[in-house]
Amino acid sequence: MRHYTIACHEEGRVLYITGKCDRCKGFMRSGTSVPMNVKGDELLAYVYREMKHFRPYDGHDQEKGTYCGYISQRCRWYQQQDDLTLEACNEQFLRLFRAEDQAAVKDWLTRNHNEEPYTKPRRDRKSTLLQRILDAARADGAIAEAEAILAYILPNNNEPECPDRDSYLTDYHFDLIPSLNFGSCEGIYLSLCLEGSFDSSDKKKAAIGTFKTLRTDLEACQLMGALGGALMYYGRKYVNEEIHRYTPKAELEREAGRT
Repeated sequence: MRHYTIACHEEGRVLYITGKCDRCKGFMRSGTSVPMNVKGDELLAYVYREMKHFRPYDGHDQEKGTYCGYISQRCRWYQQQDDLTLEACNEQFLRLFRAEDQAAVKDWLTRNHNEEPYTKPRRDRKSTLLQRILDAARADGAIAEAEAILAYILPNNNEPECPDRDSYLTDYHFDLIPSLNFGSCEGIYLSLCLEGSFDSSDKKKAAIGTFKTLRTDLEACQLMGALGGALMYYGRKYVNEEIHRYTPKAELEREAGRT
């Protein structure tokens, strides 16, 4: 379990990320210096900014929200930090400070981080979109029969999407396309793909989910086809309902400029 702390040393203040080593199980930490000459609101702003951006060791594409490093658990924790709600981020920041200082910190948060900027919405990732689609379809009971014959869905909690591929979705000009095929050795595979403009890369197609059944009979083909249709329907419905999350930055800035 990793977390942030602030420590004061003779040479200055340091914001640390503290966690347990997966190999030796001992605690280790990495820190970034906090200048001693910043105080008051300037200090709080500095620490808040560092808490949101201090990501040592792993290659980070901030715009895409992806990480490339040899310790995938750390990369995923960084992504979880990037995806915190404003409320959760503020609560984490507040815990960095002593109880007697927290009233002043709360006041600063209220004045400076009370709401998410319109032009910087919390983006969904590819894995987030897949999970939202599944949640909505399951809530309506739309895919129960198909799920009953599935061997697996990827990604999942035990096999999550790789941090270097799980990018933010920053454009809504895409379609959700289900693709159904017999496996080369066994079963039936359904791939759910994005086709169009969906992030800051030049890619025009990306798979966000794979569904497999070991069956190959007619009923299985029909159920897998129905599963693909349901995923396509609930995906489009969700993106339309949450269009702000998927609106390109330039378009959001134009909208903000007209208000």
